[in-house]
Amino acid sequence: MKVKISVILMVLFVALAMSCNKDKNSGGGTSLEKIKFEKSSYSVAVDKTINLKVVPVPSDATLPELTFESDDEDIAEVDSKGKVKGIEEGEVTITATSKDGKFKAECTVKVTTGGGGGGDFSFEEPCLLFGKKAKAIKDCESRELIKEHAEYLNYAGENDFVDDVWYYFGDEDGLYADDELSEIDLFLFDSPDTEKDAMAFLNDKYTYLQKYQGFEVFTNDEKTVLIGFGYVSDFEEWVVFFVEPQEEKTIPDLKILTRSKMIKK
Repeated sequence: MKVKISVILMVLFVALAMSCNKDKNSGGGTSLEKIKFEKSSYSVAVDKTINLKVVPVPSDATLPELTFESDDEDIAEVDSKGKVKGIEEGEVTITATSKDGKFKAECTVKVTTGGGGGGDFSFEEPCLLFGKKAKAIKDCESRELIKEHAEYLNYAGENDFVDDVWYYFGDEDGLYADDELSEIDLFLFDSPDTEKDAMAFLNDKYTYLQKYQGFEVFTNDEKTVLIGFGYVSDFEEWVVFFVEPQEEKTIPDLKILTRSKMIKK
């Protein structure tokens, strides 16, 4: 039995301008205009699987029945539901086509050899849907769901760098309702190069803020999410935390709030 203790990093820093503008259809039409993959590109390690998701445009239209095809099954295979399995290192194009042939969408999938095999370090950014419920996460996530509980969703890692991903709901401070996403923890396998490779990846993808109590702290371009990276000796793994900033402060006032949650795996 493995028990994971999740420590939240809440960073209070420079004014965060967040705007949530949603386009609304005035006509309320539901005619399907096109289909598309939720992401234009994915990555998966050899012998690992990911689930590709196709969505209708507009979003309130009905998604037709689809078929999926890989342009090189020696590199990656795809089944009838859009689950892709990495076969060997390389890149493929996956095509989704409606059964009537009227609609088509494409995405690319990069297959890596993963940790120790010469592949480039990477991870798929989790679904940053703070305040949303489990259904929204399950509709968004492409990884394989391996355990579901009222307090969390646990997904398998998509490559040989990522052990697993945890979405936690509710919090002890009353900032979120019991069924609202409050925190995401992405656990990385430990290797001699994990720290160096992960820091290079995070520096390239996010904006570095500063180091605090052993954790490297980043934010995204919109400053709507905070990312903490550090080593958890209890599990002998590196972890990347994703949380929402809760107040508007300045960098000198940066503060870390921690809490623990015992989750049985």
